[in-house]
Amino acid sequence: MPPEPLALTVLKSQVRSGRMAAAYLFYGDAGSRKEELAQAFARALLCARREISWDCPCVICEKVVKGNHPDVLWLKREEDSKGIKIERIRKLLDWASFKPYEGAWKIAILEEAERLTEEAAQALLKTLEEPPQQTVFVLLTDDKSQVLETIQSRVFAIRLNGPVEDEPAGSGPATPPETTPWEQYLEKGAGLKREALLAFLNGLLIFFHQRLRTVGESRLPSYLQAVDAVYEARSAAEANTNGKLTLTWLAIQLNRIFSSSEAVLV
Repeated sequence: MPPEPLALTVLKSQVRSGRMAAAYLFYGDAGSRKEELAQAFARALLCARREISWDCPCVICEKVVKGNHPDVLWLKREEDSKGIKIERIRKLLDWASFKPYEGAWKIAILEEAERLTEEAAQALLKTLEEPPQQTVFVLLTDDKSQVLETIQSRVFAIRLNGPVEDEPAGSGPATPPETTPWEQYLEKGAGLKREALLAFLNGLLIFFHQRLRTVGESRLPSYLQAVDAVYEARSAAEANTNGKLTLTWLAIQLNRIFSSSEAVLV
């Protein structure tokens, strides 16, 4: 079973259009299959079909799967090391600085990005600020909060969780959020008890997930940030944090993400 439809929807759109970000951050728990998605993404960038799939039999995809394609470098933490040191990052960056050997792109995949040492993280950040052409960086982590914030600001972040369709049934106010100020929309959930509040937030998640499948390429980053903010609010609600404070925080985040020029979410 492939990773969640949301991540696939976003990446497929970018691969087909040829407008990829210079760096990505795939994050989610150990069961979210980040590594599988990273490999499929690399195959899509190199394969003539330009399609994210798990069963392409071509020679190029076979090389990526076997780990011997010269344009894909997969960096994993050494088992006897607690962190990823700067020496290994320097080698990765040196490799990334050269043009692709066979394909149109070079793809550098870095597992456990949260384990970068301070020096290694700073070296990577410097490259992400002025990334080499024809190279895509894919960072993987279980915990986004442990990744340097300045690195987070330079990547296209995609959360991997179970499909939103597998969430508990959601419910929300009758008035669509695009016609109501966020404070007013979320205020209707302030008095709800824990289970009802979770259903309310699940309804908002479903709303954003559905919009992600229809908005234009330029709006995707905003909607991904919004999904992330609602997930954080739901996590707080699950931990029995004060519901009113949680929704106030969420309103602030959504107002920040969607500026006045984006007030109507279409």
